[in-house]
Amino acid sequence: MTMIAFLLRPWISVVKQIGATPRVLADDLMVWDDSASQEEVFRTAYEATFSYIKDMEGEAAPKKSYTFSSCRITRQRLRDHGWQEAGGA
Repeated sequence: MTMIAFLLRPWISVVKQIGATPRVLADDLMVWDDSASQEEVFRTAYEATFSYIKDMEGEAAPKKSYTFSSCRITRQRLRDHGWQEAGGA
């Protein structure tokens, strides 16, 4: 558990610099934002998360990665968005 914390500390810093809130529980990562520009902040932080995993030579599973929003329009945009770092999934 301590080793995972050491590995994820740089990711936490990156996500905070972007303006989102990172959450970590064991090997589960969550990016959260509720600002006025939440969709843009979330997209940037989500891409940064995939990029960080890729830089560590890890493999993220796009089919097991979920996005959600309380706004109907944002949900549709996230559903239709092709994530660059996730191979367009």
